[in-house]
Amino acid sequence: MRWHSPARTRVVRLGEVTLTHVLDGVMSLAPDRFAPEVPRTWWEAHPEQLDADGHLVMPAGGLLVESSGRTLLIDLGWGSFTGSHAFGDLRCGGFLDSLAALGHRPDTIDDVAFTHLHLDHIGWTSLPGTDEPRLTFGNARHWVARAEWLAWQDHTGDHPGGPSKRDHLEPLSGALHLFDDGDEVLPGVRTMPTAGHSPGHTAFVVESAGTRVVAFGDVFHFPAQISNPEWCSLPDSDRDATIHARRQVLAELSRPNTIGFGCHFADVAFGTVVREGETGHRWQPSPLAIVEA
Repeated sequence: MRWHSPARTRVVRLGEVTLTHVLDGVMSLAPDRFAPEVPRTWWEAHPEQLDADGHLVMPAGGLLVESSGRTLLIDLGWGSFTGSHAFGDLRCGGFLDSLAALGHRPDTIDDVAFTHLHLDHIGWTSLPGTDEPRLTFGNARHWVARAEWLAWQDHTGDHPGGPSKRDHLEPLSGALHLFDDGDEVLPGVRTMPTAGHSPGHTAFVVESAGTRVVAFGDVFHFPAQISNPEWCSLPDSDRDATIHARRQVLAELSRPNTIGFGCHFADVAFGTVVREGETGHRWQPSPLAIVEA
């Protein structure tokens, strides 16, 4: 059931570091529209990967990293939206309530970092319903890859799936911190360039107590792509670069003492990569990811 169930709030604790999946809502997507490269016969052979309506169940949200008294959010969900989308149906808007249940207000967040600037990862950048958009996390430094930021500066108007100048780019500019390949945004949290899905897409590696967590954003959208990295999703902007990034991340996830965080992976967001045969891989949910009471 976990492979197609809406995500629950799961937590991984590594020494003094706590990582928590912060939920904004759920996306129910038609697989033939979102990922047309996946053969229908594969879904038929793996019915556990789809819900009763034949949809991919993909959470929207972010990852809260708490370490040494500091709080970092990686990605900010879709924002307050319920309705139809080109790929299916969305029921989002619970991000701030999820944070509150974890004991955090927006003003207690020290840093925000983005894997990339697509709408389902930047939704809570600014507060909805205000005449002049202002940052939701007004005390936080906001981290964006230099390549990602520059790639969105030339578009005029709101690009489908990309950031709004008014609601996202302009508010961000006042708190913006750009990073380059391999930079640390906090001690023990470094960036890993994974361009392909977007021009400056970035994974984040969190290290503590001898274990690493790789938050890989949209390098992979659903677990089947771990086993079949050549199956791209329609929003992947550069197919060849996406596949290259996937192979890079698979190599990292195959290293000992490494956990992956797939933000859209239904209720199996935390997991490990298990080798199959000479070159194959599969996703295995991590027993370290417990459900927060």
